[in-house]
Amino acid sequence: MKKIIAFACVLAFIVSVSPAAFSAEAGKMGVGLRVGYKTYAGDDESDPVVGKIDLDFDSTVAYGANFTWFFVDDFAAELAVEYAKSTMTVKGGGQSVDIGDVSQLPILLTLRYQPTLAECWMPYVGIGGGYFINDFSENENSRGANVELEDKFGFLVNVGCEYLIDGSNAIGLDLRYCWDSTKDKNTVNSESIDLNALNISLGYKYYF
Repeated sequence: MKKIIAFACVLAFIVSVSPAAFSAEAGKMGVGLRVGYKTYAGDDESDPVVGKIDLDFDSTVAYGANFTWFFVDDFAAELAVEYAKSTMTVKGGGQSVDIGDVSQLPILLTLRYQPTLAECWMPYVGIGGGYFINDFSENENSRGANVELEDKFGFLVNVGCEYLIDGSNAIGLDLRYCWDSTKDKNTVNSESIDLNALNISLGYKYYF
């Protein structure tokens, strides 16, 4: 019972803290860090030898840094750089083989509608795009496949919310879905490899 009362008191204190005055006004800027969980949708390809091939990418941790700028009241632009590395599994012909790792370093620009509610809540919706730098590192199962992935542009939508601890510090939850794809530079007429993914992230941001 004492633990429950103590937890309730701490929660009440956090929620009741009155943040310093903050409004999502033009000119506000913030820098932040984010870490989260990235899960890929997977991809299907056709191969003349084994027929249908499944390309699966393991869910993984994604992390990075971001910069936010309110260019007009309640509307912000966010520039983010994030990194994720996932194992690629090839399934086809009754076999399943991990052939290597796909690393992605996306540079993302998102435009967001982000008002401040009740002085401390900043929900937002956004749309944007970015440039995805892709790399493939093969393992012993790749059999010298010599895969070299192209860097490509992609698109995204996101929703989220930040909670202002005070006038400068904020914590937040971000949900983002990205559509992007790549091709193998070393394969003639290579089919597109879809790398669509959902990111669920927690972050910290400092506004000034």
